[in-house]
Amino acid sequence: MKIKKLLAALSCAALLFCTSLPAYAQDELTEAPAEVVYAQDGQSEGTALPAEQVSADTNASEMTATQLLAATSSTYGYKDLAKRSNGSGRQKFYNRLFNYAAENFATSPTNVAQFTTGGKTYNYFAKIRYSDFLSSSTEAIETYTVLKYDCPILYQLMSAPLYDSDYLWLTVPDEFIQASVREGYRKKILKYLDDFKTRSAGLTTRYDKVLCANNFLVDKLEYAYDKSGDPDPSSWAHSIIGAMEYGKGVCECYSKTVQMLLNYIGEETIYCIGFGNGGTHAWDMMKMDDGKYYYLDVTWNDTTSGNIYFAAGTTSFNARSSSGYLKHEPFLSSYTGAYFLYDLPSVPAADYIPSKYASFLNNFDYYIENGKMVISKYKGSATAVTVPSEMFGYKVAGIGDYCFYSNKTITKVTLPDTLEFIGDLAFCHDYALTTVNFPKSLTSIGHDAFFMCKSLNGVTLPEGLKTIGSGAFFNCLLKDKAITVPYTVTSIGVYAIGYIQGSQGFTYNNDCDYSKVSLTRASNFTVSCYENRAGHTYAKNNNLSFKLLNHTHVMVSTIVPPTTEAQGYTLHSCKYCNYNYKDNYTPKLGLVGDADKNGVVDNTDLELIKAYLSGATVTIDLTSCDYDGDKKVTLRDYALLRNDLSNDR
Repeated sequence: MKIKKLLAALSCAALLFCTSLPAYAQDELTEAPAEVVYAQDGQSEGTALPAEQVSADTNASEMTATQLLAATSSTYGYKDLAKRSNGSGRQKFYNRLFNYAAENFATSPTNVAQFTTGGKTYNYFAKIRYSDFLSSSTEAIETYTVLKYDCPILYQLMSAPLYDSDYLWLTVPDEFIQASVREGYRKKILKYLDDFKTRSAGLTTRYDKVLCANNFLVDKLEYAYDKSGDPDPSSWAHSIIGAMEYGKGVCECYSKTVQMLLNYIGEETIYCIGFGNGGTHAWDMMKMDDGKYYYLDVTWNDTTSGNIYFAAGTTSFNARSSSGYLKHEPFLSSYTGAYFLYDLPSVPAADYIPSKYASFLNNFDYYIENGKMVISKYKGSATAVTVPSEMFGYKVAGIGDYCFYSNKTITKVTLPDTLEFIGDLAFCHDYALTTVNFPKSLTSIGHDAFFMCKSLNGVTLPEGLKTIGSGAFFNCLLKDKAITVPYTVTSIGVYAIGYIQGSQGFTYNNDCDYSKVSLTRASNFTVSCYENRAGHTYAKNNNLSFKLLNHTHVMVSTIVPPTTEAQGYTLHSCKYCNYNYKDNYTPKLGLVGDADKNGVVDNTDLELIKAYLSGATVTIDLTSCDYDGDKKVTLRDYALLRNDLSNDR
């Protein structure tokens, strides 16, 4: 997750979050290329899709190309072809494509060939005959498209196919023509798959497995924009290579990657494509533990501030946006050519929420960032709220922007001791809020975080806090008229403390522009602070009364072991300031092999060790002579020292 700002609405999603898919104007060749490779029929004609003939604990790197393709592919589109006109022929052609891909795409040792026709140059793997099974190029293109949607690991199939009355040419973008480049991608794909397999090991429910995949990608990926701020048109950004190689991509990258990961661990996922808020978009569907299908849009889960498009029902997933568009509207089987899509299974109206997570999910939205959870929205109606410290294996590290914004009922919030930050406007306009604890783990409070929380009193900020944003406690602490700013605070924004609403009304756009805000300093407001620290400076600059405190050191001890160059010691440092001292010194270590402790390791030491091992009465420094560190002096130590001395000559 790289974008944190909560969008006012998803009306801009078509611009920000949806891809402009590659053009699907397939070229019909009037002039066949002179030299092409033809995929021989062999057993592929009429052969059913290969079953995954590997055990669940087989790693991707141990699979054959066919096994890997089968293990990472969906079968939904293939099965759906049987329902269409000439379904048997479509499935046979699908199998021909599938088997050729398994044999050639993953391990092709040569660069992709090129041919020029009609004044254009194309990159191609092969030409595949479709007229054996199909009656038209439209059927061929639709079958080819279904294969692409079933098989996300076939990232090379990004370009629109070329065709004539008998053949399809499998073309690829320029980015993927080099064999060495594809080999590098293959290795990264294998590692990515097995990393996820390790991450999801031990999960037993479908919900938990799909959630693991969603969070895995939300944590790893960011949306890919070009220099103009539009969705990146590069081929890699529209395929799994965006995730494997660049750590970013557009919606196709997100959706194909989650499809590949879930298929790989045995949870078949359906790739969907259509319109999202009026723009072309991709997402997924999968079964949950109730045996019904639900929606998943990892892209929007990553690029909005909440995990709200997860295990979603039709009510939330297909609702109309403020711009009037359906949020998600898939292509249909009534579409033709490259816009043809298998019919999708029915989905319940309500989201799927397992009973064991109901309390959390009914109250909170969240997102994952850098392996930690951020609570992005409170949805409940309680007057007292306790934010959990951990959920789904992630520590709760943050309260996101606008999380409790303008809540009129909450009076008390208990925050966990894992919390690191409170976001911008997190509790803004919560007029009823009286009590919030600030855990010792907290390091930052965002701008306007408690803006106009006029009932809030008794605030105790923790040592370890570093930043307090502008307007953070504006019109707060009206009864206390006091606050203690910890020694560790280094930054306090404008109007953060000691200011209240003036006699006139005001207009404020939540943007830290207080020029239209009617405000005044609170009378008799006192800032307890430390001399020459941020609180002291803020109080003086804002003409607030202040009380200087004496800083009490909180010491942390660290043992620094001795080396051959320096003594060891214990370092005592204040957790919150630069004060420190050392004690408990220990002697520096002798040189390894310095048997006579004269500061030089030479043949004299070697002879002393030899004599000691032979039983002679000699005095040596046993610690220094323990060359291999096994706490004994043996022939091995003698041999190692002799070898080193020989190499030094």
